[in-house]
Amino acid sequence: MTDSTRRDAAIQWLATATSIDGLNSGSGHEVTIAGFMQQTIPPTVNMREPAIDRAAMMLMRVEQSQRLEMGETLGEGGMGIVRSARQADLGRNVAVKTLKKGAGSEAAVLAMLREAWVTGTLEHPNIVPIYYVDVDEDNQPRIVLKRIEGITWSSLIGDPQEVEKRFGATDLLEWNLGVLAKVMDAIRYAHSRGVLHRDLKPDNVMVGQFGEVYVVDWGIALALEEDNETLLPLASNVRTVTGTPAYMAPEMLGLGLDRRTDVYLLGAILYQVLCDAPPHVGQELEHIIDSIRQSSPTFPKSAPRGLCAIARKSMAAEAGQRYQDVGAMSLAIKRFMEHRGSLRLSRRALHSLGKLGEEAALGKASDALHSIWTECRFGFQSALEAWPGNTEAQKGLQQATEIVVELELSQGDPKVAASILRELSTPSEDLAKRVELAVEQNRIAEDRMAKLGQQLDKKIGQHTRVYILAILGLVWMGLELWGQLSGNIDRLATHRAMQLGSLFSLAGLGVLIFAARETLMKTMINRQFAAALSVLLACQILLSSVAENFGLTPQQVQVLWILLWAVIASMVAMTIEKRTWPLAVGVTLSFVIAGLWIDYRVYAMMGATAAMVINGTAIWWPKAEKS
Repeated sequence: MTDSTRRDAAIQWLATATSIDGLNSGSGHEVTIAGFMQQTIPPTVNMREPAIDRAAMMLMRVEQSQRLEMGETLGEGGMGIVRSARQADLGRNVAVKTLKKGAGSEAAVLAMLREAWVTGTLEHPNIVPIYYVDVDEDNQPRIVLKRIEGITWSSLIGDPQEVEKRFGATDLLEWNLGVLAKVMDAIRYAHSRGVLHRDLKPDNVMVGQFGEVYVVDWGIALALEEDNETLLPLASNVRTVTGTPAYMAPEMLGLGLDRRTDVYLLGAILYQVLCDAPPHVGQELEHIIDSIRQSSPTFPKSAPRGLCAIARKSMAAEAGQRYQDVGAMSLAIKRFMEHRGSLRLSRRALHSLGKLGEEAALGKASDALHSIWTECRFGFQSALEAWPGNTEAQKGLQQATEIVVELELSQGDPKVAASILRELSTPSEDLAKRVELAVEQNRIAEDRMAKLGQQLDKKIGQHTRVYILAILGLVWMGLELWGQLSGNIDRLATHRAMQLGSLFSLAGLGVLIFAARETLMKTMINRQFAAALSVLLACQILLSSVAENFGLTPQQVQVLWILLWAVIASMVAMTIEKRTWPLAVGVTLSFVIAGLWIDYRVYAMMGATAAMVINGTAIWWPKAEKS
């Protein structure tokens, strides 16, 4: 049979079922289909089945040995009705399931008894216990079972207020997953006993007033394996469309049912937990059939991705792509619940990530941005500590880190960018290369600045500068003082003597510079200092030679020398060392004194030389470190 033939047959069968049940008698087609989609389509009955004879003999032998006091109606289905009752002999409240008036066909009787046989053999905390089976006053079968004080799961599955009111649970998703876990436990047990439920849905799950969970309505259950003692149809032999359309697996439209069919139905329930609606809905039968066959569920963005993946796999159109048993699906949900704390942390961090992106778009590394970044990073890292496999947190941390790294790069701080990027185990290759290049460029720039800073470091060679100034100053002042005291000052003050004296001083300076070349040539300020002294002495020689040609006396040249010293000192104060301004002022005053009173020129020169030594020593001699 081709897919197209199966599809047409399924549509015809569903249409026939709706007609039989009187579902097309409503005022609106849309309402009729919607209502039908939530009802169980009963199986057809082969009257030659051995179970028919077994049922007939059973009902004939049953005696009403238990006296029941019937009470109010608890619920109704397509063919059955459930009422409360009092079992007088044992003094307990029970539930009694019977057929509706006029619904006592052989098929209906067999369906009810099959449910009793199945539930009677499945003793599990999440399956309603059957006490016994007898017949009522109309000789119709009735099943006496445990009365559940509760309501259907479908009445609670999307109602957080009612769930909190009844059970104190504030997390609806966690509560629903807890119910689903108990349903899966019951189905795993049923499968281990060779029974396929085939009609799992929230309507067929009862939740007691203390949170106890029961899987009910086993009326269309099937046998998973052939057994001489089973009275259920074999799942592999089923050829008719049976089940609830809103939750049906694709194979339920044809054949090939097995354990994975119940896995699909559990996935459909999980879908409803996430989407607040069953997976197969539509206004036309064709649309419903197509939804069942294609089985490509979509989920809202707000739904947890991990659960969406579990539901999607459980509802795969091909049974081979689903979880191969309920245990595997149950384990996947258990793992999700274990990791849910981590997922909560990463979801909160994702909210911070959105704010981080908005703040980073402003292009400024503000305090607010760093505060958001700290909060975001802490959230993702905490999520990964709780569950290292949290891919949502991994991706979020990577995205947040790269946002901040990009911003730090744009702000010209590659070191911070590199430090942040190192927190990622697998950073973006392109971003890593850009950060590495920026760090290298920054290192080169810093090296240049360090070299420039070293060139301008006034502490380097400060002893040497003081020593040179002291040596030159003491020699000059000693010669000037000796000449003045000996009365030879005028005899020595000739153009030739002054030129030779300056030349010898320049040569002596050269010797000192050569001796201290490793220090004086290391920094710019030391080179400038040596150059200033050399220029000073060279200018003295040049000035003396030119002044002689113009007929100036040596005494006048000495006054001009003081002026030259004042100019050089002022230039040094303005360009090399600002702290030499007292020297510039002192030498300028010496020039004024020498210019006004030429006879005191020697004392003025001595004063200028002394100022040079004192000022140099004061600013360059290292200060003792304070303890």
